[in-house]
Amino acid sequence: MALQTNWGPEKAIDDEMKPVFSMASTIYGEPLINENVHVYKHLNYLQKLQYPPLFKLNN
Repeated sequence: MALQTNWGPEKAIDDEMKPVFSMASTIYGEPLINENVHVYKHLNYLQKLQYPPLFKLNN
């Protein structure tokens, strides 16, 4: 399990990438990201497609 911190790459992903993936998921109707996955760098594009969009997880 990855160490979860409030700085570094994880914070950048949380602050910058999650909103982008969430918006893209909503626009394209394709699941791009999963809120429960903390580090995304090991996922390729096809793997990202299997995760539900953030807007569905937050409801």
